[in-house]
Amino acid sequence: MITMVGVHFCREGFCLAIPGRLTLGRGLTLLVGPNGAGKSTLLEVLSTAAMPDRGEIWYRDRRVMEDLTGIRGTIGYLPADFQPYAHMTPRRFLQYMAVLKGVDPGIEVEEKLARTDLVPVCDIKIAKLSEGMKRRLGIAQALLGSPEVLLLDEPLTYLDGVARRKMIEFLTQYARGRTVVAASHELDEWDQVDRIVWLEQGQPAFFGPPELWVTGLGEKVWSKVLDPEELEGLESRRILARRWTGDRVRVRFFARTAPGDGFREEVPTLQEAYVIRREERRIGP
Repeated sequence: MITMVGVHFCREGFCLAIPGRLTLGRGLTLLVGPNGAGKSTLLEVLSTAAMPDRGEIWYRDRRVMEDLTGIRGTIGYLPADFQPYAHMTPRRFLQYMAVLKGVDPGIEVEEKLARTDLVPVCDIKIAKLSEGMKRRLGIAQALLGSPEVLLLDEPLTYLDGVARRKMIEFLTQYARGRTVVAASHELDEWDQVDRIVWLEQGQPAFFGPPELWVTGLGEKVWSKVLDPEELEGLESRRILARRWTGDRVRVRFFARTAPGDGFREEVPTLQEAYVIRREERRIGP
C-alpha cells in the first residue's frame, strides 16, 4: 500500500500536485491521462527515483526519508524510457540487475526469463532484439525479487496482441496481495483493474473503482445499426466506434439523450468513459 499526503513535485515548468491524501492499496491500479499529464512523473516519484519537493509518501507504515534503502528493496520499476545495456544478453543483464537488487541471480533469473517469454532469445545480444523483446526484458527486471510494489510505465508498448493479453492476465494475478500501478493509454485491454487514477495537468481528475468510472458520467453511450446516409447526420467527434456489416454500420455514440429513434443505451467501456470524461472536462458543466 502506498499513501501520498500533499505531494508536490515541480521540474522544468511542470508540477505534479496530489492534494490531500491518496492511497493506492493492494490490487491493480490503472494510471491514465493524456501525454504530458504527469503519469511518468508520478511513477518516477513513487519509485523514489525522484523525491517530492514537499509532502510525504508512506509505504505501508514507513516513510521514504526514514527507510529509503529498505523501501527501494520492495519496489520494481519499469520506466517509459527503459534502455538496457545493448552489449549484454537478456540473461546476463538480468543476472547483473539481480545482483544490484540483492537477489539470488540463479533460479530467479531463469523464472523471469520464462515468465516474459524471453528464453528463446536469452543468449542473444540485446542490441539485436526487437523493441517488443526489450520491453519484455524491462518487465522482467522489474519483477526480480517479486517486489511488493510494481510500477510499470506503458508496459504493453511494442507487444503484440497475444503478448499483451498474457501480460495483462499475469499482472492481474500478480496484483493479488501486492500493489501494482500501470500507466497505459489502452484502457479497454485492462478489464479487471481495481481502481483508476486519471491525471490532467499534473493533478488527479478522478480516483476510484472502474464501476464508478463508467457510471458517473453526464453523457450516455448509444448504439444503433445505420444506413450510410444516417451516419452522415451524426457529429463525428461523438462517434466512439463504428463496425461495418455489409452496407450497414453499427455505431456507438455518446450524447446526453438518444440522438434519434431506435438508439439503445449501452454500458460504456473504460476507453469510452475516458473519451467522455475528457470531453466533459473540455466543455465544462
